[in-house]
Amino acid sequence: MLSGDVKIFVARINSEKGGEIKKKNISDCSKKDVEAAIKKEINGIKDKDVLQHIPLDQWNAMWPKGKAPKTLDTRMVLAVKENGDIKARLVAKGFRQRVGENFFQTFSPVVDRVSVNMLINIAAIKGLPLFSLDISQAFLQAPIDEDVYIKYDGEIYKLKKALYGTKQASRMWNKEITKALISYGMEQSRTDPCVFVKFNEQSQPQVFVCVSTDDLLVASEKEHWRKLAAFLSHDYQGRFQTSQL
Repeated sequence: MLSGDVKIFVARINSEKGGEIKKKNISDCSKKDVEAAIKKEINGIKDKDVLQHIPLDQWNAMWPKGKAPKTLDTRMVLAVKENGDIKARLVAKGFRQRVGENFFQTFSPVVDRVSVNMLINIAAIKGLPLFSLDISQAFLQAPIDEDVYIKYDGEIYKLKKALYGTKQASRMWNKEITKALISYGMEQSRTDPCVFVKFNEQSQPQVFVCVSTDDLLVASEKEHWRKLAAFLSHDYQGRFQTSQL
């Protein structure tokens, strides 16, 4: 029988609406809880060194008159998660980005629902437990290639990491989590780039992983699951902030 967290993961893949089950609206939440969610988001941005502040006089000196690149406005977006917690995200208005100026490529692979169902079947056949892992504030942990400037709270910032709303954010995060899993010794599937497998010394599959944006579905023995979770949380250079769903 699938655990509650795995059911949520599968629902997100199989449902046309992403499997979201909102138990309440933002209007039902207290002001204190909303402020706490916003504070958590801002603290995460600071802790992950996402923004580089550019004073106005420095900004004006950087560019010839009339040649400064466009800055993206931002807004704080609030939503209620499946478990009733409030999620706050500082989101850039990426629809104002220009191809060739502050973004080039946007494609990011999406896990196939067939792959998820296959992973569940493999787990059932081999008697492996299923685990799920959530990468907190995932996009904020992915370095960004292009020069993107935003406005937040009346100030100008250059992005050092991807920010929600930017066109390349999902692509940059996928590159980062792929790099992390490969550095752990996993092999990426040739048929589905969101599926990874780690083999033991006898070339037997040991750990199976499906990546759905910032959620990981893992089939493995508990010992290997703990090693993978510890690697992503503590040992990998990015030290992702993770939580079990």
